Amino acid sequence: MKRAMALLAVLSLTACQKTPKMEEKVETAKPLETQAKERAQGAANLIKDAQAVAATANAAQAERQAAMDQ
Repeated sequence: MKRAMALLAVLSLTACQKTPKMEEKVETAKPLETQAKERAQGAANLIKDAQAVAATANAAQAERQAAMDQ
C-alpha cells in the first residue's frame, strides 16, 4: 500500500511539471498570439476604413440626388 501511494505521489508530481516540449509550445504560441492580435487590429482598421468610404459614398449619392431633385 505504501509503495502504491509513493508511486502515485511520484506520478502526480511528474504530471504537474512542465516538459521541455510544453515550454517550447508556449514559446511558439506567444508570437502566434501576438500575430493574431495584430491581424485582428488590422482587420478592425480595414472595417473602419470601409465604413468611412461607405459614408462618403452615401453622402455623395445624397448630394447627387439633391441636385437631380432641384
